[in-house]
Amino acid sequence: MAGAAIWLLAGRLSARAAIGVAQVIDWHRQELLFGAEPAVCAGFLLTALPRWTGCPPASQAAARMLLALWLAGRVAGVLSRPVAAIVAAVFILALALIAARNVIAAGDRRDAKIVGLLVIFALGAALAARSPAADLGFRVSLAAVVGLIIVIGGRIVPSLTAAHLRRSGAAPPRPPLPVIEILAATTAALALGAWLVSPDAGWTGGACALAFGGQVARIAQWRGRAAITRLSVLAFHIAYGWIAAGFALAAAHGLVGTAHIATTAVVHAWTVGAMGLMSLSVMASMIRRHTGQAFVASAPMTAAYICGGIAGLARVAPELFPLARPFWFSVAAGAWVLGFGLFLAAFRGSLLRRADGATP
Repeated sequence: MAGAAIWLLAGRLSARAAIGVAQVIDWHRQELLFGAEPAVCAGFLLTALPRWTGCPPASQAAARMLLALWLAGRVAGVLSRPVAAIVAAVFILALALIAARNVIAAGDRRDAKIVGLLVIFALGAALAARSPAADLGFRVSLAAVVGLIIVIGGRIVPSLTAAHLRRSGAAPPRPPLPVIEILAATTAALALGAWLVSPDAGWTGGACALAFGGQVARIAQWRGRAAITRLSVLAFHIAYGWIAAGFALAAAHGLVGTAHIATTAVVHAWTVGAMGLMSLSVMASMIRRHTGQAFVASAPMTAAYICGGIAGLARVAPELFPLARPFWFSVAAGAWVLGFGLFLAAFRGSLLRRADGATP
């Protein structure tokens, strides 16, 4: 929330004054990618992997170690961004090792790709600590996060949709076609690799166009329109849809020309759009699952999902339509902060409740 809130200030500064907060904006970028996202990944994977693999959950000592590293990263983010990036790399690598333990113990080849993507994420954070390689490091990390959303989101979105349809008495979607899954995964991997090497190249645009087609074909199998009456499920579809939108923008950037579509539009489609709304959706879903209220309606969370959607649209808007940039920055930041604030309000009791059921 703090990393996004900086835009509420930056959006009101003159162009001359904005130059003076360039370092603060860099901090914003680092906190969202190396602060917020690793925390969401850890919370989800420490909860989901034991269920997926049948292995015991991580020990309290391991969880406390991750918490200490994360807090150290937030302190370092104020004092030294390169140090904060290194701490983030250590945090993500530690999470990868914990995940690898479960995957290896269960002989779970399916989830091995998650471990690999976490290692790439950690490598990107380490590269971001070196000034000459900082931009490449951020792109590597973002590509890894997009990969994680494609892998994990591609599992939980159809699963939640099927559960919702069964609960509603409707027929669940058919199992995904293997050929489409392979096509979507292969084209996405090639496009992300090309984007890392040369985000402005025409051939990167072509690869991203293919990836866009693969992702659209994959999404079409999930019957998202059938979940339109349940925003907690529909939000997953919209969040994943930002992955396809990012590939479409990257294709336009490479094929049409850099003067028409800014590369930052791609970045914000994948971060504020996909990462932000998927984080809200995943956190809410996990809490509801473990409190026995998987499909319970919640006015604060409904508003939070709407705010998450507005934040994505408003953050991409100034990259496509440069007029009124400060206004759109403020709308995006305000919607993001309000969305996550509403999430905290919606689950305040669940988040504060101790194992014995008491609320401190």
